[in-house]
Amino acid sequence: MDRHTENAKRLLLENDAALVYCNEDEVNTSNIRGVLSLVLMVKEKRTMKGFYCADKVVGKAAAFMYAILRPEELYAFVLSEKAEAVLRKYKVNYFFGERVPAIINRKGDGFCPMETATEKAESPEEAFELLKEKLNLSCEPSKAKWVEAPILKEC
Repeated sequence: MDRHTENAKRLLLENDAALVYCNEDEVNTSNIRGVLSLVLMVKEKRTMKGFYCADKVVGKAAAFMYAILRPEELYAFVLSEKAEAVLRKYKVNYFFGERVPAIINRKGDGFCPMETATEKAESPEEAFELLKEKLNLSCEPSKAKWVEAPILKEC
């Protein structure tokens, strides 16, 4: 695992963030749980090229967004089997802490609704359209707010 990915992982834990991505010059964190921040990045035509990411939970929906965003490397604390298949297919470099059969919803009584929304998606672009619809992003696009963290020398 690259030292930048290790740093993103450390920053995620220290800041209790849901997502961290960084490079030599920039650190970005999001406390938005779920796939929303990734979908917004894709919608805004942002990229993660040149960035190293740490994410708490990566299911199939998030994996499809990472396939579009193209980070240099991704660490997922929890990674679903379907997400792993997507990351492999689209050649996203990744590491993980725990692999699980599926991502469950926050109540713990069923599958994650974003996973269900992208269940039949066969491409990142198709998944993106399904997620935009599920998240109703034709209305107000930006609930997520990116917070710049202090730049650390080791990142």
